[in-house]
Amino acid sequence: MTPRRALFAAAPALGFLVLGLGLGEWSQRQAEAKDAIVVPWDAPALKYAFAAGGNQNRHGYNERDVDLAKPAGTLRIAALGDSVTHGAFVPSAQAWPRQLENLLLAKGATVQVLNFGVYGYDTESVAAQLRHRVAEWEPDLVIYGFYVNDPMPTELVTADGRPVYVGTGPRDFQVISPAIDAWLHRGSALFRRFEGAAAARAIAERPRRELLDWDRFGVWLTDLRDTAAALDVPLLTLLIPPHVASAGDVPACEASAGMGRNFCADNLKAFERAAAMANERQLETVDGLAAYRADGPADLHGRGDDPHHPNAEGHRRLAVALAPVVAQKLGVAATLPAVAPPASGAVAPPASGAPPAPVANPTAVGGGVAGGPPPRPTSTP
Repeated sequence: MTPRRALFAAAPALGFLVLGLGLGEWSQRQAEAKDAIVVPWDAPALKYAFAAGGNQNRHGYNERDVDLAKPAGTLRIAALGDSVTHGAFVPSAQAWPRQLENLLLAKGATVQVLNFGVYGYDTESVAAQLRHRVAEWEPDLVIYGFYVNDPMPTELVTADGRPVYVGTGPRDFQVISPAIDAWLHRGSALFRRFEGAAAARAIAERPRRELLDWDRFGVWLTDLRDTAAALDVPLLTLLIPPHVASAGDVPACEASAGMGRNFCADNLKAFERAAAMANERQLETVDGLAAYRADGPADLHGRGDDPHHPNAEGHRRLAVALAPVVAQKLGVAATLPAVAPPASGAVAPPASGAPPAPVANPTAVGGGVAGGPPPRPTSTP
């Protein structure tokens, strides 16, 4: 066969290859623009982040499209945390950060409360996020929405099928050569997806820790405190238990949770331990358990029988508990509704000194997701 005939014979195959690559590139660009996860190599402890666009704003958060520059005369509060703070199963306008903002605005404060919550984040990721991502927003106050499984290390959340793309910054693996990799990375979503798959595979192969790691949590909590101090930003910690704890005593909580024996007992024990560790580090805290119980038992389920993520009413109760504390710190008139302490018959955690049992977390690589990553709610303008 002559070279010309060979070329003609190969032309259809080459055409299909080019067409396939073109369609693959187009589809990956669509996915990347809609709802992607990126690996931020410039901040390893951050582990992963949301790409901008899709259900996130242009900065990659479940928040309005806010400018980085802080408006003159505005006090800015940064709300950090996992899927509970993020606002799983509720519109962003009903998550506790926005409800807190509305309460403060109603009392005359010129304030922004920005939601930086990312589902799956453990306390290490929160500290890294403050240092590497949130500091540039110049917050006047940081509120960490701690949830009871935050001491469980998280590596990467991919279980719901969202594509992973390698972010900017130095990478710890090479595909072809540094120069060619960099060129392809800039120009091809298909190549970025390939890199992301390789990164996700490498992360998934790391040893997993599926228990609450209190020693590491102590280190992370100290790091968060010290990072806020280095930035000269006050830090307030909202301690959040499973919302089903609003039911009252442990048997009622267990019945509401529907998660099997000792779910509430173990999680309340973890809640108390985290509160004690925060107190040891002289962190100012707000009691989310008292907040959930303040207006009596209620169905706070955000979706189905999920005991972790509250509905709008649960978020409202958290915001109401925070508002007087935040108002005082910001110098706003202290006329906001207060949250009563739990009644004398409220649940006390079991006296046993045994370490808490792990919180169920079947869909995260490593831990940290309250009940697994939910679909992200559409941001409300």
